Amino acid sequence: MAAGAEKGFGPGSRASDPRVVGRAVARIVAARGPKPRYAAGYLAGLPLRVNRLLPDRLYDKMVTRRA
Repeated sequence: MAAGAEKGFGPGSRASDPRVVGRAVARIVAARGPKPRYAAGYLAGLPLRVNRLLPDRLYDKMVTRRA
């Protein structure tokens, strides 16, 4: 499992730098009225675009179900 994670998120991958996500989290924590969802990192906006088409409950069910 660790080898798979290293391959998927190691050097040369398209995964976002953890600092990108960390900065987003810091802004969210400091926000007075945070939104329910934020996009931070590579391809993070795609699921949020899908969310605009679906009701929140259906989207949450899809995102949280086990594969």
